[in-house]
Amino acid sequence: MADAFHVTRDRQTDNSDHAAKVVNINRATIDRPAAEKREAKKTFTSEKLTWINHLMMDHRQQPIARLVGIAFAQTISEDTKVSKTSDRVIADRLGISVRTVITSRQALRDGQWLAWHKPNPRAANRTKLVLTEKNISSVEDHQIALKDRRDFKASEGRRR
Repeated sequence: MADAFHVTRDRQTDNSDHAAKVVNINRATIDRPAAEKREAKKTFTSEKLTWINHLMMDHRQQPIARLVGIAFAQTISEDTKVSKTSDRVIADRLGISVRTVITSRQALRDGQWLAWHKPNPRAANRTKLVLTEKNISSVEDHQIALKDRRDFKASEGRRR
């Protein structure tokens, strides 16, 4: 039976009683999901960039903690939305100590930027990015206050 179907060629075939155009099933089934995958990838990437942008503007986090957060964001899997990267790998990539990564990761968790769980004692943490409405509004409010301060100082300078 398998010989009657040639699903990998785009041509007329006479393997059955009637001539029929054989469609490349691989291409036909992949085209639509491929477009959906591209769209999902764009969405995933834009969500990740939004998270990174908001983290970078969070004045409550130390610069090294922000850098550690970005390093974790770079290792997030698109499919699972989880990073399985160990603290040692992050430390090696950034050229900092593992203790600094752990401290920074904990600060990011306390600030509600990251969440993680450890499935077993021998496994690496499963880290997820978290973006809460509280963090978004706090960061945006702080940025507005900084802009107002800059505008005020600029207007003060023009008056003199």
